[in-house]
Amino acid sequence: MSNNWFNFLSRNGASFNSAREVSFSFADRRTTAHSLFAGDLYITDLSWLGVIEVSGADSKTFLQGQLTNDINAITTETSQLSGLCSPKGRLKALFSIFTNSKSDKLYLQLPYPLLEETLKRLKMFVMMSKVDLIDVSDSLIKIGIYGNIAEQHL
Repeated sequence: MSNNWFNFLSRNGASFNSAREVSFSFADRRTTAHSLFAGDLYITDLSWLGVIEVSGADSKTFLQGQLTNDINAITTETSQLSGLCSPKGRLKALFSIFTNSKSDKLYLQLPYPLLEETLKRLKMFVMMSKVDLIDVSDSLIKIGIYGNIAEQHL
């Protein structure tokens, strides 16, 4: 977790445990109109999730052959749940796949404890494909925002 993000969460009442999980004390919840947590707006830290960045000319073709859903359905407005299965069809990892408008990279977001094994398994099948798979978990800030006024703040 980056220091800036850690400091931001700490200033807003977060406490951390050894598993990278964050919790907030509702006793300290600010109620002023200038607070990030005012009214019906809630934020949660998602640092317990890992992210694999998939880039390269063959990235969509590669993922289409490895995962359970249609990669071409992912847009900047639409993410997707997809899975990586064993040769016997058993689900090994389930993740959200998303992209952004600034690049043609795809991101696989999954629980951090599954990241290393999933990345290793995907890299086994890259072979001659023009694909780069990188763990970018610590270079991205992952937050969830929810509540009746969340859309206004996005």
